[in-house]
Amino acid sequence: TYIWYLKPSNIPLGLEWLEKSAKEDNNSACRLLSGFYSTYYGHTGYLDVEKAIKYGRQALSIQPDELPHQTMALAYALDGQFEKAVKHQEQAIEFVRKKYKHRENYQTILGRLETKLELYRNKNTR
Repeated sequence: TYIWYLKPSNIPLGLEWLEKSAKEDNNSACRLLSGFYSTYYGHTGYLDVEKAIKYGRQALSIQPDELPHQTMALAYALDGQFEKAVKHQEQAIEFVRKKYKHRENYQTILGRLETKLELYRNKNTR
């Protein structure tokens, strides 16, 4: 279950628990926090580029993976730092090429990431 599917009244409690886990270098908590802070548009005040990048970096230091690169790419793009967004999106694509190439939905996943990459190259987020 992802935190951004919680009711707005439950979000502060969920964030509190995830941030406690992140302090203990829990990779899942860091990944969820990075994703939440870069993508949660449902409630004013939760989009936080700095926190998305902070937790994305922490997640990558614990275990390199494509998801923190994706969330950091979006955060950088939302902040207007498109060069960094492109760099992280390219790194996410490389992880997917290595990790998912034998999956049935590989082309679909790769296509979504490449579409985002083109948006960032064109200095856009949507």
